[in-house]
Amino acid sequence: MEMAFSEISLVVFTAIAPAGAVGYVLMALVARFARDAKVGERADRFLVIPLLLALVGLIASATHLGTPANALYVITGLGRSPLSNEVASAAAFLALGGAYWILAFPYRQRTAPKTALLVASVTAAAAFVHFVSRAYAVESIVTWDNPIAPFTQWACAIAAGAMVALVGLRAARFPVGRKLAVALTAASALAAVACVCLLAAELQIVSDMRTVTTNAADMAPLLTMQIGVFVVLAAAGIVCACVNERRSGASGEGRVEGEAESARKTNAEASAGARSSRVGRGTATASVNAGARSSLRALALPIAATILLLAACFIVRFAFYAMYMTAGI
Repeated sequence: MEMAFSEISLVVFTAIAPAGAVGYVLMALVARFARDAKVGERADRFLVIPLLLALVGLIASATHLGTPANALYVITGLGRSPLSNEVASAAAFLALGGAYWILAFPYRQRTAPKTALLVASVTAAAAFVHFVSRAYAVESIVTWDNPIAPFTQWACAIAAGAMVALVGLRAARFPVGRKLAVALTAASALAAVACVCLLAAELQIVSDMRTVTTNAADMAPLLTMQIGVFVVLAAAGIVCACVNERRSGASGEGRVEGEAESARKTNAEASAGARSSRVGRGTATASVNAGARSSLRALALPIAATILLLAACFIVRFAFYAMYMTAGI
């Protein structure tokens, strides 16, 4: 348990940064293949949401370095150090993803340079999650070096990442139809179920490990509790996403988009009138406030689902660090 608290910055990093990477991949691909190019371009501008999530995770991990000067050791260890590969791949993903997001403002979406940058950033995101999943396969730490751990990391990233993508698309007012919403929610639910199965298998593997001074079976209650908390949080997140989908529905989604478009027109008209009268300014302010409140209400449940699933991933990563046990004495 002490190990988990001492490495809390890495717990945060491995919980939220991979989710941001998966959310970026899903959101970017959905935007790229949207029927309406302009709608896709608007969604690209909201890729800042998963990118910021990954950036926060990377910043949290940077506190683990102790001093900025230790970052030089990360560079010198590229290729031979799993942790150096992890940090370098994170930096590459954020650089390429950030460049793609910046180009979403001055350029059209479907151009050859942007497509090439999209492919590069998506590949970097996948490589980043891979290196994070493999960074802790250390032979001397027997409880971490098991075949289940990397898949658990991927399952957590997909479970939370799908919800991150859904929040980003809705924030961008992307026309999330019923099929897309169900697909993202189902991907999150299936990944969460897979994670539970993987955690149960990992519990069986770890419980049989022991050293001269430590018996991993003593950690079984902690791991069992971890699985229970993960199930509760993940289930609550999926329920929030399902309730949101049930409220919107296929027809409701179109109605919300229509109301949003009407509100935007009203805002434009009110803003024009505001230049000539105080009444117009009051109308514009009221209309903008109403539109903001409507948008926040529409995002409330998806945001709640995302927070719950990120919290579930945090619990998994915390328990992973807590079951630290080295070989030998």
